[in-house]
Amino acid sequence: MSDDQGTKSTTIDNLIDELTKQKTPQPAPFSPKPVMPPPFVPRPAPQPAPAIPSTGATPIPPASPVKEYQSSIRTMGEDLSSLKTGQKPSGVSVPRTVEPPKPALPEKPVLPKPPVAPSVQFPQVKLGEAQKTGPLPGQKPQLPKPSIPAPSPEAPKISIPTAGAKFIGGNLLYLGIMVVVLLAGAAYWYFVIRTPSLPEAVVTPTPIVTAPPEITLNQLMGSATPVLIDLSVSIDSLADFNNGFKTQTLLGGELKGIDLQTGPDLQMAKSITNFLDKFLIAYPAGLKENSGKEFSAFMYGQKENFTAKGELDIAAVNVKKLILVSEIDDLSLAASIAKEWEPSMAEDLMELFNLDVKKSSGASFTDNMYRGIDIKFMNFPYPDKSIDYTVFTASNGKAYFVITGSREAMYEATDKLK
Repeated sequence: MSDDQGTKSTTIDNLIDELTKQKTPQPAPFSPKPVMPPPFVPRPAPQPAPAIPSTGATPIPPASPVKEYQSSIRTMGEDLSSLKTGQKPSGVSVPRTVEPPKPALPEKPVLPKPPVAPSVQFPQVKLGEAQKTGPLPGQKPQLPKPSIPAPSPEAPKISIPTAGAKFIGGNLLYLGIMVVVLLAGAAYWYFVIRTPSLPEAVVTPTPIVTAPPEITLNQLMGSATPVLIDLSVSIDSLADFNNGFKTQTLLGGELKGIDLQTGPDLQMAKSITNFLDKFLIAYPAGLKENSGKEFSAFMYGQKENFTAKGELDIAAVNVKKLILVSEIDDLSLAASIAKEWEPSMAEDLMELFNLDVKKSSGASFTDNMYRGIDIKFMNFPYPDKSIDYTVFTASNGKAYFVITGSREAMYEATDKLK
């Protein structure tokens, strides 16, 4: 009996297992399609919606009744315990419900396609090609509804500094530190470690001082071509000189030099003492020792002339006066020598300067001042016939002793030399 019940229970269990093992249609694995971004289509003008034809309701088949089975679950331990107690082994009843397969959903009506708006050419972006997948069983793919995306406002671009920029800034900082360290090391080496080299001796060339060209006596006087009076073969040199002097023609204020040839081969008078020696004129001994290198004799055209009554003689023409200019070495010594010569100067020079000493205006020389220069003079009896002398330093830095035959001639020589 128990075997019949076990066989029956086993048969029921096998039946339940077979019923539960009925295969239900399982959908194929779903692989999502790549979603394409909807193209930007300009908003079309509103059009009346087309009428959708009504479709009849598809009848839904009645649901099949739910089947319920009872199964008994026993264990060997429970059966042994029941047999020991003299009871009939019994299992635990477990109800099992077998649901029928779900009916297929009715197909949805296909909506008519909306009118296609005129196409607008836009730049096309080609994406990767999508692989084709099989459709789900019992389900048709739905067409995506065209949608017009609203233009989204452009968000302001925010540039985020990258890590590279920070790295560059760090490099600049390290580079600056390295430069400072190098400069500090170089300064320490230059000012502390380095042994200064001995300075090289620089030979400064001695500048060659070029003295300005010396201005000569004749350049200061500015006379024209000198007049040559040859006394090389003369027996009476003083008379021959006066004759040669008178034969020259000069305008008033004109100045000419005199070259006095005293010997053969154009031997000229080189100094005032050499000039006076040719005419056997006496002079102080110190004059020869104090005479310098330069000497010149000049004739000047007199403009200031007087009559015997002391009136200006405007009718006088071609009146010439003698001027002697000699360089001296010592100015004060020359003044002292000239002062010693004053008592006999008029007698010694009267024939050379063509003077009548009996008509002298005084017994001694008188002082005069012209352009800050002291002048000594003696008239016979007026200034157009006189002996004037002075010593002073000329503009070229040299000292000169000057003797003239009139006051006007002295002023002319002073103006030239000063």
